Amino acid sequence: MIVDLLLFVTISLSLYTDLRYGKIYNKLTLPIVGLGIVIHGLKGLNGLLFSLGGLTLGIALFFIPFALGWFGAGDVKLLGAIGALKGPKFIFYTVLSTGVFGGILSIINLIKREALFKTCKNLILSLILRSYTNISLDEARDSEKYTYTTAIFLGTIATYVILHLGWELW
Repeated sequence: MIVDLLLFVTISLSLYTDLRYGKIYNKLTLPIVGLGIVIHGLKGLNGLLFSLGGLTLGIALFFIPFALGWFGAGDVKLLGAIGALKGPKFIFYTVLSTGVFGGILSIINLIKREALFKTCKNLILSLILRSYTNISLDEARDSEKYTYTTAIFLGTIATYVILHLGWELW
């Protein structure tokens, strides 16, 4: 119960601060990591490994996209905090759900900016003509972006509902 409350407070505050200030603060995510480890660690070695496994998997799954500049460090730490609270299975489902919501939000953003057709055309041309020309997808981008924390928030909520309804993949 306390873990679920911490989860919802963490993702809600992270979404708020990222939308409002463009940051997910360490003073939110790092104490949550610590609390997740302590809460589960009090259950013994299995609890400690559960929390550390979720933390590690959450960070690992977003590290490469972070290194490529696709996500900010706050997104990685938020996934680590969620993993420390809810464990490896939950974070795995959350990352999958987040990817789905991220794709949906990207398409909505492109439609809203009337850039979907141009982006698709540039992508197809760059795949077909890759060796002949250098077509940049940057032309279809502008300064308007959405925060990926929105996708993380929606993915976490979806995972919580899916797992609590018993709709599991494994």
